[in-house]
Amino acid sequence: KKTQWTHISPITKPKISKSIMCVLDVETITFNGIQIPICVSFAYPDSNSNNKAFIVLIDYELLLKDQEKALENMWFKVYKKIHEKLPNQNLTIFTHNLGSFDGYFVLPSLVKFSTYVNQVTFLIDQHNKFIQLNYEYLINENNKEKIISWTFKDSLRMFPISLKDLCKVFNTNIQKLGIYKLEWNNIQIFQNKELLKEFKKYSKFDSLALLEALEKVRSLYIGECFTDICKAVSTSSLSLMIYRTKFQKIDIPILNKTLDQIIRKSYMGGSSDVYVLYGKNLYYYDVNSLYPAAMKNPMPLNFLGEYEPGLLDWSEIFGFVECIITTPKNIKYPLLMYKQNGTTIHPIGRFRGLYFSEELKEAMIHGYKIDIIKIYQYSKADLFSEYVDFYYNKKKNSEGSLKYLSKLQLNTLYGIFGRKQDQLESIIDLKEKRDYYLSHYPVFNIIDISEDKCIYLFSPNLDWSILNKLEIELERDYTQSQGLSFPIKSNVAIASAITAYARTIMMKYKTIPDLELFYTDTDSIICNKPLPLEMIGNELGQMKDELKGSIISEGFFFGIKQYALVINGELKTVFSGLPKNSLTMEDIQKLMNDET
Repeated sequence: KKTQWTHISPITKPKISKSIMCVLDVETITFNGIQIPICVSFAYPDSNSNNKAFIVLIDYELLLKDQEKALENMWFKVYKKIHEKLPNQNLTIFTHNLGSFDGYFVLPSLVKFSTYVNQVTFLIDQHNKFIQLNYEYLINENNKEKIISWTFKDSLRMFPISLKDLCKVFNTNIQKLGIYKLEWNNIQIFQNKELLKEFKKYSKFDSLALLEALEKVRSLYIGECFTDICKAVSTSSLSLMIYRTKFQKIDIPILNKTLDQIIRKSYMGGSSDVYVLYGKNLYYYDVNSLYPAAMKNPMPLNFLGEYEPGLLDWSEIFGFVECIITTPKNIKYPLLMYKQNGTTIHPIGRFRGLYFSEELKEAMIHGYKIDIIKIYQYSKADLFSEYVDFYYNKKKNSEGSLKYLSKLQLNTLYGIFGRKQDQLESIIDLKEKRDYYLSHYPVFNIIDISEDKCIYLFSPNLDWSILNKLEIELERDYTQSQGLSFPIKSNVAIASAITAYARTIMMKYKTIPDLELFYTDTDSIICNKPLPLEMIGNELGQMKDELKGSIISEGFFFGIKQYALVINGELKTVFSGLPKNSLTMEDIQKLMNDET
């Protein structure tokens, strides 16, 4: 039976969004124990393309009497003013943290402002972060109905740095006004006219600064590669648009769901490990653009079929191999990773898994024994070399915003190919219908957005055999909801190959004779002596001396992303979940002594 394929194809006729780019910023205070919005600023270009902004402040007197009414009135004024300033215009409205902050205020306010059920739609990820919100309304133009759309997007999801740093990178004329004052996060701000004046000015400048920065970056992307940030939803989706518009030459298949689920078993991240708890006089090296270097290798393109062991020799195999692996006896630093209970380990002994063939070939050089069970054979193609070379040279030879954007594009393209095929569906409805949805839909999560309404999230990623045994009948057949009509533009075979190539690059640094490793991360190593000079340089995939001639006088290594380094007498700490450099030497000594 011929497999149905869809493809990620080159964009031959790129389009620039005709919507007007604007910015919305929400400022909150703590009131009755929770954060509530009290000020909304909105920046927009006027008819002469001059940036303007307005702010709407909550009614303080009404807030003390009726919080819900005060919030509703404030948002109504915001949306009414937008209609007045930009009547019947399609808008792309950025906020700098729609996903985890602004979206939770904007969505319920839009739902209340709308007049019919499907006027507000949204995309949300599995971590409850909003990707995009849409508000639509109808107008009559020349006796024809026309849909006007406001699309809310997250600039932080696209450019993952603070607003202050974003303004600095793009050298905006309207710099962010100072720093946020803690006194502003209090209802008493309304009793202090001077403080309130500062707060309003800060809020207005926030939105103007973000709009100016985004206008500069939009202009850069349109001018260089005819790609519009108003059409993207994240850094990786922007990178894919650029790749498809300027660099892609051949169609890339989108895997069908069955093959996606098989190959996804091979998809693992960077190789990180801890070998020694404590060391002195250590060296720290970091790979120049590890993942971009990996992307220059041949990529799996077309699936050619399944092969049993013995039908292909290793020189012919290219793709993914299900196998039983035996590690060499007395191996000092295990090289291959293994998924176990949601985490990855570097095991010794025998284990079974699915791996990219080129990673297995490298492991075999270092003594690993591979017993093949099944081969998923692919053709190969050079897909990304031109893209990588373009942005790596730009990164090396530029400063400021161009350097920042080049680095961003280098490091984010590969990730989009690993996106899961299962997409969440959602609906906004009354809380009182909770039992109905739980018994008729594959509910993944429920998120409150107001006193009487919530978001119901549905996921088709269920074990349907269990549902059948329990004789549970859903409202519709969700097994078909992930058909090929609107496929997710991903190909996990490519993402898996890139991460495997990256781990293969790191293997040569883990197998240097007489080199003692203390800690390795995805693209770095900490070791007991300098690397050979031929391994160090400024080219793609070479190592660079992270400390520029200095050494680590003392190193403490407790786990992955958990270490402390003394460099030139100064303590540097990295502990997952804590701010960098937030621990003291006293804390480190307690950890060394197994204390809390």
